[in-house]
Amino acid sequence: ARPLRILYLSHGYPPHEQAGTEQHTREIAEGMAARGHTVGVFSATRAPGQPQYAQTAEHIGGVHLTRLVNN
Repeated sequence: ARPLRILYLSHGYPPHEQAGTEQHTREIAEGMAARGHTVGVFSATRAPGQPQYAQTAEHIGGVHLTRLVNN
């Protein structure tokens, strides 16, 4: 089987947000990345003082994470 390219959408993502959906999304995304798939997560975050809809990108646990500021 060929590796997949997967994008998860979540209203938050650790370590900034820590509720159940965020934890579940992290576990699934990191698990799929560990199996050799290319995984991205697009999530919202609160960032007082940052411009609305500003984006940041980082890699966490083998996952490409893009956060969109939604104050």
